[in-house]
This record gives sequence, C-alpha cells and structure tokens, in this order.
Amino acid sequence: MIHDVPKPELSPNFTIDAIHKIREWHYERLKDATIEERLDR
Repeated sequence: MIHDVPKPELSPNFTIDAIHKIREWHYERLKDATIEERLDR
C-alpha cells in the first residue's frame, strides 16, 4: 500500500538535512508497498 504522505518542505539551500527529509518521505510512502506497487511508482 502506498501512503499519501505530504511532500516535505525544502528550503532553497539544498542541504544534507533536505536529503534526509526526502529519504524519510520516500520510505514512509513505500514501506508497506508490494513490489508491483513500487515498480508502478
């Protein structure tokens, strides 16, 4: 199942913190997804 997690707010200064936010957001969206759902995204 793909979760509807809102995209993180990123500042114009792309920092390591922004990368962590993106990775966490991506994980939360796909943590319970099947392989087929992951491939469709």
